Amino acid sequence: MFLAKEDFASLIDEQCIALFDDLCEQRSNVALAYLLSSWPLYDYSIRTRSKLHATLTQMERATDTELTNQNRTTLSRLTFLLSMAPHC
Repeated sequence: MFLAKEDFASLIDEQCIALFDDLCEQRSNVALAYLLSSWPLYDYSIRTRSKLHATLTQMERATDTELTNQNRTTLSRLTFLLSMAPHC
């Protein structure tokens, strides 16, 4: 998969927005707190993306009972995108 840095940023943002919307609708406050601790991304540095990746991984573990299958799918997409993002 080859995408420009800006395309990865857009894809990551789209998935985070979808997750945010779903979590708001579900009123999953703990999961929302995790997401909002690292997103929105104010820059696209490796450090910022790594923090978001770590936070999403922690969120998945800590809020497992709050998450729907759709949430898990979105989280999987996000962690995949973050792991494939350009290292610049």
